[in-house]
Amino acid sequence: MKDELNKTNSYAAVSSLKPDHSVILLKDMKSGEFFVKKELSIYNASVYQFLYSHPMTGVPGIISMEETSNHLSIIEQFIPGTSLQLI
Repeated sequence: MKDELNKTNSYAAVSSLKPDHSVILLKDMKSGEFFVKKELSIYNASVYQFLYSHPMTGVPGIISMEETSNHLSIIEQFIPGTSLQLI
């Protein structure tokens, strides 16, 4: 998990999706795929570990995650579409 996150030099920040919540849209410069990076200070690491180990249909897959003291960085799949908040 950690190795993928440390390859962030292959990602370029495209835009801030939620600036007040540290959610950034990334583009993988090698593949052209888009991902979402989240920086969390309030989280339950075991929940994210479960989601990483047990991908579910309809839930963005976690590509990588790294926990430091009281902080969790996650890179997950980007699923394009209209937000449910906008419907």
